[in-house]
Amino acid sequence: MRENFFKPFLLLILLLVAVISRVLAQDFTVTGIVKDETGAVVPGATILVKGTTVGTATDASGA
Repeated sequence: MRENFFKPFLLLILLLVAVISRVLAQDFTVTGIVKDETGAVVPGATILVKGTTVGTATDASGA
Protein backbone atom coordinates (compact mmCIF):
# COMPACT_ATOMS: atom_id res chain seq x y z
CA MET A 1 0.00 0.00 0.00
CA ARG A 2 2.80 2.40 0.88
CA GLU A 3 4.56 1.82 -2.48
CA ASN A 4 1.40 2.72 -4.39
CA PHE A 5 1.29 6.07 -2.62
CA PHE A 6 5.01 6.88 -2.90
CA LYS A 7 5.37 6.97 -6.71
CA PRO A 8 2.54 9.45 -7.44
CA PHE A 9 3.62 11.57 -4.47
CA LEU A 10 7.21 11.72 -5.74
CA LEU A 11 6.00 12.59 -9.24
CA LEU A 12 3.86 15.39 -7.84
CA ILE A 13 6.79 16.81 -5.86
CA LEU A 14 9.06 16.73 -8.94
CA LEU A 15 6.38 18.45 -11.02
CA LEU A 16 5.95 21.18 -8.41
CA VAL A 17 9.69 21.79 -8.23
CA ALA A 18 9.86 22.10 -12.03
CA VAL A 19 6.96 24.56 -12.16
CA ILE A 20 8.24 26.69 -9.29
CA SER A 21 11.74 26.89 -10.76
CA ARG A 22 10.31 28.14 -14.08
CA VAL A 23 8.28 30.81 -12.31
CA LEU A 24 11.23 32.06 -10.26
CA ALA A 25 13.67 32.12 -13.21
CA GLN A 26 12.18 35.13 -14.96
CA ASP A 27 14.31 37.21 -17.33
CA PHE A 28 14.21 40.97 -17.51
CA THR A 29 15.95 43.71 -19.48
CA VAL A 30 17.40 46.91 -18.08
CA THR A 31 18.24 49.75 -20.45
CA GLY A 32 19.86 53.15 -20.02
CA ILE A 33 23.07 55.13 -20.27
CA VAL A 34 25.67 55.35 -17.48
CA LYS A 35 26.86 58.91 -16.84
CA ASP A 36 29.19 60.44 -14.26
CA GLU A 37 28.53 63.51 -12.08
CA THR A 38 29.27 65.90 -14.95
CA GLY A 39 26.91 64.14 -17.36
CA ALA A 40 29.64 62.52 -19.46
CA VAL A 41 29.04 58.93 -20.56
CA VAL A 42 31.10 56.19 -18.85
CA PRO A 43 32.38 53.65 -21.38
CA GLY A 44 33.35 50.26 -19.96
CA ALA A 45 31.44 50.68 -16.68
CA THR A 46 30.59 47.38 -15.00
CA ILE A 47 26.94 46.88 -14.05
CA LEU A 48 25.89 44.07 -11.69
CA VAL A 49 22.48 42.85 -10.52
CA LYS A 50 22.50 43.52 -6.78
CA GLY A 51 23.16 40.39 -4.71
CA THR A 52 24.26 38.28 -7.70
CA THR A 53 27.23 37.76 -9.98
CA VAL A 54 25.13 38.54 -13.07
CA GLY A 55 26.33 41.60 -14.91
CA THR A 56 27.57 43.32 -18.04
CA ALA A 57 29.69 46.27 -19.15
CA THR A 58 28.73 49.41 -21.03
CA ASP A 59 29.90 50.03 -24.58
CA ALA A 60 31.71 53.14 -25.91
CA SER A 61 28.49 55.19 -25.74
CA GLY A 62 27.79 54.26 -22.11
CA ALA A 63 24.82 52.09 -23.06
